[in-house]
Amino acid sequence: MSETITPVTAQDAERVLRPRRRAFEQAVLRPLGCLRRRLRFYQVIDGLASTCAMLLVASVVQFGLDRTLRLQVDMRALLLLAVLAAVGVTAWRALVAPLRAHVSTRDLALLVERRTPAPGSRLVSAVEFVGALAAREPDWSHRSPTMVRALLGEVEAEAAGLPWTRVLDHRRAARRAGLVLGCLLVGVVAAGFGGETARLWFQRNVLLHDVAWPQQTRLIVEDLPDGVIRCARGDDCTLAAHVADGFRVPRQVFVEYETEAGDVRRAQMSRIGRAPQFERVFERVSESMRCRISGGDDRTDWFTVEVVDRPAVAEVIIGVEPPAYTRAAAYTLRPGLTVAEVLKGSQLRFQIRTNKPVREAHLVRGVQPAEQSVERLSELEWVVTDRPETSAGYHFELTDALGLTNRSERARPLQITVQLVADKPPRVKLTVGGVSDLITPAAVLPIQVECSDTYGLAAAELVQESTRHTDGPRIAPIRGVEPHSTTSSQSFAWPLAPLGLLPTDRLSLYAQARDYDDVSGPNVGTSAILSLRVVSREQLLEELTRREQQQRQEFERLVRAQEDLYAELLTVLQRIGEGAAAEEHRRSLAALARVQRQQMIRTEAVRRRLEQVLQELDVNGVLTPAVRERLGGQIVEPIGRLVRTAMPEALSRLSRLAQQDDPAERAALRPEQARLLETMRTVLAAMLKYEGFQEIVSLLRDIVELQGSVTEDTDRQLAEDIESIFGPSDEKKND
Repeated sequence: MSETITPVTAQDAERVLRPRRRAFEQAVLRPLGCLRRRLRFYQVIDGLASTCAMLLVASVVQFGLDRTLRLQVDMRALLLLAVLAAVGVTAWRALVAPLRAHVSTRDLALLVERRTPAPGSRLVSAVEFVGALAAREPDWSHRSPTMVRALLGEVEAEAAGLPWTRVLDHRRAARRAGLVLGCLLVGVVAAGFGGETARLWFQRNVLLHDVAWPQQTRLIVEDLPDGVIRCARGDDCTLAAHVADGFRVPRQVFVEYETEAGDVRRAQMSRIGRAPQFERVFERVSESMRCRISGGDDRTDWFTVEVVDRPAVAEVIIGVEPPAYTRAAAYTLRPGLTVAEVLKGSQLRFQIRTNKPVREAHLVRGVQPAEQSVERLSELEWVVTDRPETSAGYHFELTDALGLTNRSERARPLQITVQLVADKPPRVKLTVGGVSDLITPAAVLPIQVECSDTYGLAAAELVQESTRHTDGPRIAPIRGVEPHSTTSSQSFAWPLAPLGLLPTDRLSLYAQARDYDDVSGPNVGTSAILSLRVVSREQLLEELTRREQQQRQEFERLVRAQEDLYAELLTVLQRIGEGAAAEEHRRSLAALARVQRQQMIRTEAVRRRLEQVLQELDVNGVLTPAVRERLGGQIVEPIGRLVRTAMPEALSRLSRLAQQDDPAERAALRPEQARLLETMRTVLAAMLKYEGFQEIVSLLRDIVELQGSVTEDTDRQLAEDIESIFGPSDEKKND
């Protein structure tokens, strides 16, 4: 059987909460009421402070504008309306609008809770419950009177410790109240001590009476001895005026000026600190004008600002005299050129032409005046010479008859930049033909030295350095170099036998050349260092044989590739005879031509390498007539004929047939390829024959070396046996 729940009404809640409600109102609601009154009071003070401050500022601005500008009635009326509008808007926003805003008890409780978070939200909840009870809300079914009574008791107990009066910013209220009193005090002081000035302000700006301010100002234009102020064109022109002693300094001073075009303008002048002086800067003036200055109750007569040109370098011509060792003629740079690169040690000649007659001219190098004096050539032309030691910038300082110079904040003198270029060392190239990196002690090196220098060579030398001390000269002069010649190429043979080199030594060679530079030289240029390893005759022959064998293997591959090309050519020729399409056989012949071109390039590479082997044999003194005949006459020369004649002709014929078919050309192609292939096979046979002979020689060389080792071991063993029988020798005993 279900239980019936009786809803809680407002009367039930009133009956339960009545004993606690009065105590809650005394402990909580009464302090909140006091807080509301204090808040309204502070709002009134804050609004009055803003309104008074605005009124004071507006009055001061109004007074300053009228006292300085001496405004007419209509302008003063407009200014008065602006002041009243500003004060009215401020009073509405800062005073009326905040007072019209409703502040509920709940808002005050929330303000207290934000400043004292300890009660949590119990204070706001208790105020809301009491407010609901006072409003006699009919539905209390969602509230528990018992719990509300307990909550009221807790808040009542905590109320005594809540900072009711500390939630507001009392210091701000005190400052704003002080601001109100200060504004009132300023007003009273201004009215009491302002005297005639305050009375005039009130009559002119409040009552809008047409009364005049007293005139007590006198302005004097500075630097105006004859009614003309001269200013350089393009510079800033400063007009200055000061107030005579004993006269009142105006708050604003203006300058009226009329340009040559007839335009009349007015600009305010700025006061210089606390001094009774005013100035106006016209930036980059370009034309003369008439001016007058007004301020307070004074206005000066019209005077003239005359714009004149500053002295300047209109044109510069730089002459250069190179150092004597170069034997170069003096020259002159293009007129107007202000950047020059000259050889170090050159003498410079600066000739300038000015835009107007000048009284003085000085040359400045960098930031220091040059020692040389500038000579006058004519009314507008000056000249000076200088020999700089380092790169530098130059300019001329000019002064005209009016005392104007060519330097100002807006204008800089014409800059002349001189960059000194050091004489470069001679360029040297050392070439040793017929060697790789291996040489024998008896080699004779074919050396070619090429030297060049821009201004002439003085001498050239060959420098050798080795890991072994030698009796030969370390530095040997290279003969044949003509003095002061700009290029030289000398070839000579240099034997290594006098150096006494031994296998395992290393020899470094380079050439060096000197020039005639007597300014910062002489300069010495060197070639790249050639490093050579000294080996025995047998070691060199073994290395060259190995390289020759590599080229034989490469040539053997070339022969096989040529055989494949010949076989493919026969196939193409057979298809042409069977009536193959012209386009197809042209593509096939073009492909064979490309292969033939690669064959020629690779064959030429083999020839060069074998010729290098032949040259190294000759340079190192191990080339015999038989080797020359075999390697030169039977291998290198036939390969050379192949590369120079047979292969180019075969390539040319293939290329022609690839472009247009010709039965005669086609008929000559097969025997030509057969002869080419036969020649290559003959050369390969010569290579293979010599390679077999070399294998026998190498085997005999190994046997000889092995026999030498056996002999050394036998002698050592025999010496040990003799020592064991007869004892150590006297020499070993002394040791």
